[in-house]
Amino acid sequence: MTDYNGIENVKVFEASDVKLPDRDTVTNKGDCGRLLVFGGDRGMAGAAYFSAESAYRSGTGLVEILTHPDNRIPIQTLIPEAIASFWDQWDAKRINSYSALTVGVGLGKSDIARKLLYRILSVVRKPTVIDADALNIISDTHELLGFLGTHTVLTPHLLEFSRLTGVSVDGISKDTFAYAQDFAKRYNTNLVLKDKISVIALANGETFANVTGDSTLSKGGSGDVLAGLIGSLLAQGMPMERAVPTAVFLHGRAGEQAGKRWGVRGALARDLLKELALTIKDF
Repeated sequence: MTDYNGIENVKVFEASDVKLPDRDTVTNKGDCGRLLVFGGDRGMAGAAYFSAESAYRSGTGLVEILTHPDNRIPIQTLIPEAIASFWDQWDAKRINSYSALTVGVGLGKSDIARKLLYRILSVVRKPTVIDADALNIISDTHELLGFLGTHTVLTPHLLEFSRLTGVSVDGISKDTFAYAQDFAKRYNTNLVLKDKISVIALANGETFANVTGDSTLSKGGSGDVLAGLIGSLLAQGMPMERAVPTAVFLHGRAGEQAGKRWGVRGALARDLLKELALTIKDF
């Protein structure tokens, strides 16, 4: 690792820092983690799908998608490898059966989404990725900030982070490192502030700058892939302080490769998933 632009307390996460979870030659899906993806309101099945396939492509043994009942057919068609569960039938007592959770992708802000998110965040202490509409619900219900901790990682882009903090996007942009570090310290949590240079501020005080990725990732679904990838590494038992910067690095690298193959304008999130599998294979 090297200092980023001479900033002593900010390191650049590099290829040599990537160390994926060990995987035995002989194993079964139960040994490789179980991830719950909670997301996908009516008409938003794609977001949950991207996170779930990202998790599978990066090594999770079993993925369950908790989603709107109307998404039954698209989810089971898009990713038959996943277990499909539905909001109106799900039992929160099952929460301890998961190794990690990714919550918020395409979730929407309906009453039932809010109630289930509150129930999950208030009881879960498993590694949890909080993305997209889960962040927006937290912005509306500041009580939920009290459930954050070292087991959580938030993945906002600048506008979502602005809603969380009450600081304008322009204000945050003047010093993304300082704002990210302050948030992580204040709530004793982990943060990925997504930008051209993404900032990773960890609860242990470490801060990383991620320099992989390009404009290929400026397209719907890319963030859902990242949320699933972080959740996947956490589900496989990787410590939070290694899983988060590793996932952000690999996501960016896969984006670069997708851009080379299909063009930065033409590559889709589904292409990013294919490149993610190959990028991870290289490591």
